[in-house]
Amino acid sequence: MITADGVAQRSGVKNVGIVVYAVCTVAGYILSYWDRPFFPDWCGDSTLDNPVIYDTMVRIAGSWNGVSNAFKMIVEEYGWKHIVLL
Repeated sequence: MITADGVAQRSGVKNVGIVVYAVCTVAGYILSYWDRPFFPDWCGDSTLDNPVIYDTMVRIAGSWNGVSNAFKMIVEEYGWKHIVLL
């Protein structure tokens, strides 16, 4: 579980949530250097959306930034003025 302050809690142990993103970017660099595919299904960092730096990365779910942009485009396409998220 990740709390509002970005701290991940698992089995009573606290880990800083930003560590996950640091691992994602470093793994992306290394796998790009080795020319190996990278499938970060647990990584939502929009930094990884750069196809020049992370040229072997394949998005499975997309970044939060990408999801929000896609949702915005849908809202604009249909001309919605009010939305409800449940």
